[in-house]
Amino acid sequence: MNNNYLYELGKWLGDRRGFPRVGIINTELQLVKDTNRFLEKQFKQKPVLRKITKKENKTMFGEEAYETFIVSSPIHKRLENEIQKIKEDINSLKKKQILSFLSGFIDAEGTIDLKNDQIVISVGKKNEEIKELIYLLIKRLEWEVRVWDCVKEWKISVKSNKEIIKQLKKNVKHPQKKALLNFNIANADKKYLDYIQNVKKVKSLDLKQKFCIHEDSARRILRYFTKLKKIKKITKTRPYVYVPI
Repeated sequence: MNNNYLYELGKWLGDRRGFPRVGIINTELQLVKDTNRFLEKQFKQKPVLRKITKKENKTMFGEEAYETFIVSSPIHKRLENEIQKIKEDINSLKKKQILSFLSGFIDAEGTIDLKNDQIVISVGKKNEEIKELIYLLIKRLEWEVRVWDCVKEWKISVKSNKEIIKQLKKNVKHPQKKALLNFNIANADKKYLDYIQNVKKVKSLDLKQKFCIHEDSARRILRYFTKLKKIKKITKTRPYVYVPI
């Protein structure tokens, strides 16, 4: 398994489709297109690539998302076996291999929290084995990490520093996350800033309702606009209110 394969395997583990489909679903079209090319090249099958609207997929993906997949139970089982092999051989993996795998998972399930200088990875409560795997892989990289219980999911946070950011910049491919690591605003997030500047005063609930996004995503957007000094918080208690600078 080369580094690109490990990256795609990590992304698949985070955003995978249900058995027997092999593929991912994500709001970022570029990530889905990358996986589409990988599936076709690696497994010599033409994947299905399509847009999913809010009407079809009433989840946290908002107005629209994208998916790519091939239908193959043998390939699905093969990928599951390779995840199991990673679990069993953690101590034999090189750090570059671990970083590639984790970068794929971060692109699928991670958040770059600039305000608190951390990378936060979410894992559903039904996936405790995945939570343990991600935790152990991060420990192998000797990054400062902690895990906490958020009722419906596990949160795994890595305290970021210049070296970690440098390594992730080279490995993550999600346009929004790459922009965050470079302290820039991703093209996909400019619509939120335009809205805030237009209405002058906003709460996370306003973004959630206006753009049909998960409230956690709305809070993250507001935190990172604050870190970039595009907006400021004018209340001390929740619900926090933000205004443009």
